[in-house]
Amino acid sequence: MKPFRRLLCPIFLVLTLAGRAQTNARMPLFTEMLTHFFFSYTTPNANSYYNFQKKPDGWCVRMFDEMTGRYGTLKLYWSRKDRHYLPLDFEQQNHPDSTSVAEAVDDYLQHRVMSADEITRLNRNLFFGYDGWEQDVIKTLEKTPPTSDSLLETLGAAYDSYGGGYLLPQGPWNVADGDPDRVVLPDTAAMPLSRIRKFIGFENKTLAALRQIDSLNPRYQCAFHNIKVQLNTIRMAAATDLTWLGFDSLATPFIQAVAYPDSVLYRARQLLWRIPTNSILIMDKDTMTFPVFYLQAKGERRDIIAIDNLIFLFKRTIGYLNQKYAGSLLSIQPAVYKDSAFQMALYQPDPKDTGEHRLDSFLATLYTSPDAPGLPQLDSSFGRLYRYFSYHPYMLINETKARKFYSGRPFDRRISFDLSKTYMDGGDILNLDIVNNNLFKRHIFFTHPAAHPIFTDFCAPVGPGLYEFIPSKRSAAALPAR
Repeated sequence: MKPFRRLLCPIFLVLTLAGRAQTNARMPLFTEMLTHFFFSYTTPNANSYYNFQKKPDGWCVRMFDEMTGRYGTLKLYWSRKDRHYLPLDFEQQNHPDSTSVAEAVDDYLQHRVMSADEITRLNRNLFFGYDGWEQDVIKTLEKTPPTSDSLLETLGAAYDSYGGGYLLPQGPWNVADGDPDRVVLPDTAAMPLSRIRKFIGFENKTLAALRQIDSLNPRYQCAFHNIKVQLNTIRMAAATDLTWLGFDSLATPFIQAVAYPDSVLYRARQLLWRIPTNSILIMDKDTMTFPVFYLQAKGERRDIIAIDNLIFLFKRTIGYLNQKYAGSLLSIQPAVYKDSAFQMALYQPDPKDTGEHRLDSFLATLYTSPDAPGLPQLDSSFGRLYRYFSYHPYMLINETKARKFYSGRPFDRRISFDLSKTYMDGGDILNLDIVNNNLFKRHIFFTHPAAHPIFTDFCAPVGPGLYEFIPSKRSAAALPAR
């Protein structure tokens, strides 16, 4: 799981506020630096934006031109050595005011930064935001091994992120670093054992740094977890990575080292006990995902197909699910998800298409190939973008099956999914596939329906933190837990 988290939602190993001054040597926070920057320089035109990096020399910035796809020269803006801002040759502001600057900063954070977690890492990691930050952290901190909790966590973060590079490319970064096992591996190629062993080596270094923190400060609080929860999170992340890549036996030592408190396992069991036999559970947060996976690894409720939604964004794990469940979970075929565009393609609403299409034919048309001729295409830094075929794919509901399957629950004879106000990626499409392929075969549950706007209208609460997909917009009303 960890490489997937690292790419999309990097919540691991961020530093505590208490350690910020030591870790960053009194560097300005990211938002502080941005505020100073936009007081000094104008926002670029609609086709350009600034790219900021936290490097050994200090805060650096360069311009990116979306029309040409090229970066300008990287320039030092705040010097770590001199501890002050340096003048740049960007267009300067004329009489800026606090309101306009705040708007510029807010716009930048909303449209040019991946997530709040990325801001956290920019603020608290020693270096971050460029190709090779992990190596710079490792080289810097291994020269004089750190003894403070915050610097140890910085080192652990670098080990963890660098280790993931043996399994998947590191987001927009892809440093081979002279190691053939870090070269991008084709999706059709088998995962070499040499990569797995190197990944495990870096995970063990990560855990060693975290254990040292625990011995120094057992109350150490990360931005999202305390140190003991963090240790379990890294162990379970490594275990699930290895399991989904087919190295189950190598995952066992990580699982055996996990030590969840009874309160965490009780909450996970409460969730699982509410779910009927042979159901599907789609989760979105490590705080529930990993305890559930842990219980299943220990033999509890293995009849439930428990999935973390982020795995849908990676082709190897889609292949793992297809193979494990013998095609019963998804209808997608390898030729589709191995397509070069499938992982990163974003599907858009087509304003010219106001009609409706049955969901199965809608998916079948998409699955013909993301490269199907005749689809409008755009070039962007995220890859090619494709339009939806319809705002409203729909499903006809079999009333006899619905009465039997959703006894006592309201349902509709026909439901439509509103896609007019959202983008979809490959993961959204696969979730639609799961619903289409398993309706009236398995009960389908979500832990965080807000993360799935396509399905929110059809998610009925059945208990704390658990929602069932039921084919009726009335199902989303507050119903008593059964």
